Order: sequence, then structure tokens, then C-alpha cells
Amino acid sequence: MSTDRCFEELLIWQTAVELGVRVYALTDDASGGMNEELRKQLRRTVLSISNLIAEGCERGSTNELLRCLGLARGHAGAVRSMLRFVDRLDNQSRDEAAAASAAERLRASEIAAVRALAE
Repeated sequence: MSTDRCFEELLIWQTAVELGVRVYALTDDASGGMNEELRKQLRRTVLSISNLIAEGCERGSTNELLRCLGLARGHAGAVRSMLRFVDRLDNQSRDEAAAASAAERLRASEIAAVRALAE
């Protein structure tokens, strides 16, 4: 993966945006045990994933991109954790399952991107 590519072209960024859209849709109609504080934290964290990927690309160095990808991966883990928490608060709906699946795909994309940069 080259740092001179526009971040919008990267599958990892596109996947992160897909996850963000799904989480925002899920939290638009927050039901069950998801309170306003959890909803806001989930939204902030999911939005930071695509932003970190974009920031890493724009910084122009492989080391900076790797650092930002590592942070994005950590935020993706936090999103997965919050989705699992929400699942335990309420019965899992189809939207939550889709968001969790998108989070898993993002994790796989991040791992592949880091490996490609390390080569």
C-alpha cells in the first residue's frame, strides 16, 4: 500500500465508512439499554476510524500511516466491544448484527493493510 494514494480509493477507508454508516443508522433508533452517553461514545469512536485512516494517508510517510492504522484498529476494537455490550443489554437485532459483521470485515482489512505496508 502506497501512502501517495488518495484515502478515498482505499478499501480499508471505504470499509470504515461503511461501518460508520451502519453504526449511525443503528444508533438513530437506539432502543433497549443504549442510553444517550453510550450512543454518543459509539458514534465518536466509529467516526474516528475512517478519520485516522485518512489522516495517516495524508501525512505522507509509511511510519505515520502505520501509526494511524494501529490507532484505527484500536478504535475498531472499541466499537466491536461496545456493540457486544449493547448486544448484552438487549436482544441483538438485524442492524446490530450487520454492524458487528462490518466491524469484523474492517479488522481483517486493517490487518491486511498493515501486513502490506510491512513488506
